[in-house]
Amino acid sequence: MPSVFDWSSTAASNTTIDGVNIAEGCPSGNLNNAVRSAMAIIRATFASGLQSFLAGSAALPVANGGTALTATPANGQLAIGNGTNYTLANITAGSGVSVTNGAGTITIAATGSGGTVSSVAVSGGTTGLTTSGGPVTGSGTITLGGTLAVASGGTGAGNASSARSNLGAAARGNNSDITQLSGLTTALSVAQGGTGATTAGGALTSLGALGVSSSTLASTGSIVLSNGLCFKWGTVFVGADSSASVTFASAFSTALFNVQISWQDTIVGSGSGQGASGIASPSASGFSIYNDGSGRTHYWFAIGN
Repeated sequence: MPSVFDWSSTAASNTTIDGVNIAEGCPSGNLNNAVRSAMAIIRATFASGLQSFLAGSAALPVANGGTALTATPANGQLAIGNGTNYTLANITAGSGVSVTNGAGTITIAATGSGGTVSSVAVSGGTTGLTTSGGPVTGSGTITLGGTLAVASGGTGAGNASSARSNLGAAARGNNSDITQLSGLTTALSVAQGGTGATTAGGALTSLGALGVSSSTLASTGSIVLSNGLCFKWGTVFVGADSSASVTFASAFSTALFNVQISWQDTIVGSGSGQGASGIASPSASGFSIYNDGSGRTHYWFAIGN
């Protein structure tokens, strides 16, 4: 339905009314039709409770943003919703409360004098605490005693040793209470009696000790320490008046420092078959043994890195 809100507040922009052309040069008959349409639109706009409100004969309805109230409120009266519209009403005083209505004011105050305590008693319940001196009916003192139980946030004890026992805690300083540590997330430092590390290798480093990086424990084997020092050992048979080469299973990465040899011989005392043995051409990858005696097994031990 056409409405006044279809029109512009700029006069020159209004060229039609309800579809009737009223632009410059329009037929004269259009003006009559346009005026009659405008009158119908305006009348329809105010054909509600708003018409009575504008005429001063009725209050603005709730549907139009009003209260639908026409009566003059008395002192302290408020417009209170009743589910449909509004009702003028005063605040009702309750027990121990007074309400004073004035012109534009509402004063609410307490009128009661409060209650009266005739007796006070205290109980420790299941906390482990005891009380004495109650009930108090006039004046007096209630005294607490006993020990607060662990379940109530206390220690359940009257001395430090029993308290630690009840709480599962250890004594400070030298004591025999601590038998095991678990749940540590940070390693104890060396100054605290620990190693300052969480791995065996790290512990050895912190303590300035040497660890074993790798080892082969056999008749021919080796041990490599954490600082790189390496020990190798083995056996080799060298024939009579002959020589034999020893090649390490893995060469020393830097150098061979020293080689010691010994041999096994069943001949006791002096005589043929006994003789000297020695080494030659020592290197990081091996060495040679020469034997100036009967064939025999030689034991060798090498040190390097």
